[in-house]
Amino acid sequence: MRRFLLALPAHYLALVIVPGLFAVVALMVRGYLTCFILASKEGGIAEVGTVTFLLIGSALAALNTRQAWYEPKYVRLHMLFFGTLTLALLFGAAEELSYGQRIFGIETPEFFEENSGQDEINLHNLIEGFDDGFDTLKVLERLTWAFGIVLPLFAVKSRLPIPSLFLVPGFFLATELMQSRVHGQEREFGEWAVSIGLALFLLMEWQKRSGRIFRLRPRGLALSGVALVLAVPVIVFAAEQGCEARFCAGRPVIDRLRADIAPDVAAISVQDVESYTTIFLDCNMQAPTVFRAFYLDDDPAPVNATLDNALANYDEALGVYVGAERYDTAGLVEGRLRDEAFEVSTDYYDFVRVVRYGIAQVMGEPVTLDNALFGDAIRLNAYAVDEAALSAGDVLDVALEWEALEVPDADYTVSVHLLNGDGALVAQHDGPPRSNTAPTSTWAADETISDHHGVALPRELAAGTYQLYVLLYNESGRLPVSVDGSEDGDSLYLRDITIEAIN
Repeated sequence: MRRFLLALPAHYLALVIVPGLFAVVALMVRGYLTCFILASKEGGIAEVGTVTFLLIGSALAALNTRQAWYEPKYVRLHMLFFGTLTLALLFGAAEELSYGQRIFGIETPEFFEENSGQDEINLHNLIEGFDDGFDTLKVLERLTWAFGIVLPLFAVKSRLPIPSLFLVPGFFLATELMQSRVHGQEREFGEWAVSIGLALFLLMEWQKRSGRIFRLRPRGLALSGVALVLAVPVIVFAAEQGCEARFCAGRPVIDRLRADIAPDVAAISVQDVESYTTIFLDCNMQAPTVFRAFYLDDDPAPVNATLDNALANYDEALGVYVGAERYDTAGLVEGRLRDEAFEVSTDYYDFVRVVRYGIAQVMGEPVTLDNALFGDAIRLNAYAVDEAALSAGDVLDVALEWEALEVPDADYTVSVHLLNGDGALVAQHDGPPRSNTAPTSTWAADETISDHHGVALPRELAAGTYQLYVLLYNESGRLPVSVDGSEDGDSLYLRDITIEAIN
């Protein structure tokens, strides 16, 4: 091991590793965003890399502490310095791992749940939970500036070991990553870069104390540059292939979305940066023209402009939601799509909710109904249907206007469906009113509710005339329907729908 550590070209590695990591992050953000998000999430490669190099650095600091015992001067000072670093790096690794909480499946104690910023067993999140103004990352960034950049550049003489000038570019790039200018998660790679820099610094110190003299050679510098140029694209390509293999292949939702995405489909995302929703961009799915991730506290003007564009120019939309109640606190995106589009289906990709909407471009005039009652408490006052030409694979958009004559006694599901001439079901959309934001049990007497449903027409549906029906049901069965006081079964016929042949 000693021979291996002495043979490592630490000074040249300092010129390659951290700048290479910075370049990889930059390329992933630009071209392979899903890989970046997966690498920077909790438990991702960035966190694992940080812990690994903190542990390596702690071991090297311990070796330096031992070597300092044999130094002719500053023995106690150097032993104290390296001993403190040994414990500090070990403490940092334990903090990153939340003291093994995820590894061993330890539940978060109530005290940490109530006070920690991330519901984890560690002190830095606990301090941030108690003090909103405290930012651990800012402290780390300033320490990196002081120790990794200012001291090497301006300290002429120092009794304490200071980093080599070879490490200054890496520490500077680490501080740039920690500032998180683009997506917010670059900071995870910044922490990794700092841990690499500290490990290299401690390796250089140990090599120096072991008698290895470093000499700057042009060939070494040239080889470092070549390694940097060649390694970065190889790492990015490998990461992209790994993401494609792990997260794009064989996923039923992705396969369905691949089939659904077309030039007339808009994808609109509300997400946390740690989500997988950028799978749309990375899985060769021909990303739609309208695609935007909306984050917390976004200015509503550009959000509304994007939604206006989608609703005016597209026939379908895909709403992609991750933590929408947190990242779109006003419910702007989902609220407008719910009220102005027609929900067709909901799928889940891990913790990502993907809602397909139909967008009616030629909505017909509302048809008023004469006292169409469902049970004793609910009346359907009117309906409207998209009058655009329909063919197999399209979405039939249906708008309903309900009224509560009295407070309904239970929650009911709305079913809008098509039957063929033989009375067989060929297509349907079932769901609570207003995408489950207005359950029937919450309706007040005399309240009216606008309710949108999108019925996906099967791709194999034959051309012809079909009958459109609506009904209400729950686990107890369907509500009886009456029109003008006459019983009309348990479903209400609305109108015929013509499906045209695909040219």
